[in-house]
Amino acid sequence: METKPLLNSGDLRLVELGQSAGWLHLLAPPSFWQLTHVQCTQYCNGCGSREGVDVPDTFYGLNMTECCNIHDWMYQIGKTKEDRLFADMIFLQNLLMHIEVKSNRFMQYLRSYRAVTYWKVVRQHGESAFSQAKSPCTFH
Repeated sequence: METKPLLNSGDLRLVELGQSAGWLHLLAPPSFWQLTHVQCTQYCNGCGSREGVDVPDTFYGLNMTECCNIHDWMYQIGKTKEDRLFADMIFLQNLLMHIEVKSNRFMQYLRSYRAVTYWKVVRQHGESAFSQAKSPCTFH
């Protein structure tokens, strides 16, 4: 059986809007939207790190899992520290956009504060998760 690469040249920096209901406002590499459920669970684990910190996937009742999964995938396919920075910036953008679309003004304030807190922790402590995410991006 032929091995299919999941990453095309330049895929990380090419982001597009979501392709599934409820997540149409999120940005991700095209390869993320093409992942099967099995592939997504292999590489993505929601919010928090797979081997480390366990944090809620919700911000005051709002499901943020897909924002975190996109970030996990971008860490998986990223190669350089610039890729990590770009992944972290898209993560913040997606968190804030999802909050804006799905929240009233009061909840938007609370959830945005939590989003920025998550982002700061990722920026300060995410280097090891970025390094650990590396494995061959092919499936048989």
